[in-house]
Amino acid sequence: INTIITQSKTISAAQQLNELTIQLQNIQTAQENLVAKAIAEETIDLSKEISGILKMVGSADLALEQLLTIQQNNMLYGIADVQKRISTLLIMDWSFLGVGILLCVLLVVVLTKSITKPIFRLVEITKEIAKGRLNQDTRVTGTLEFEELSNALGDMVHTFQDLSKVTGNMAAVSYTHLRAHETSLHL
Repeated sequence: INTIITQSKTISAAQQLNELTIQLQNIQTAQENLVAKAIAEETIDLSKEISGILKMVGSADLALEQLLTIQQNNMLYGIADVQKRISTLLIMDWSFLGVGILLCVLLVVVLTKSITKPIFRLVEITKEIAKGRLNQDTRVTGTLEFEELSNALGDMVHTFQDLSKVTGNMAAVSYTHLRAHETSLHL
């Protein structure tokens, strides 16, 4: 809307300039006619006519100066409006950049936790198994890879539990045989 107003003021100023140019041409024509008339009729007081023409030229000059001032003001207003819009766009750009960086940081934190949390849980489970505590819950939630690793760890714990039972049974049988053999030797 401001641009349309500025353009209409510019068009109006151009029309005024055109009208003033026509007036100046009319004044010049009138001056030429007066000079010719004064020469033809020596009775006309030439100084009064020239003074009137000079007043008209002076008023046309004043109108041109006013028109130039209006044009300069319109240009300054347009420049100020453009600078204001550029400032607004820069603020918006920096805001979007800040929000984007914040979202990236948030995404990195979430992704990092989704990877490290299952790893830390698997490390805890493995340490407990290494201590001989085979009754650990090995289920870990997370991505498919972590769930597969968790299932494999659970299978390994079951294998260790089975081996532990077999070893325990073998030890019990060996102990029984050893006791029996010792008893037979003492007798």
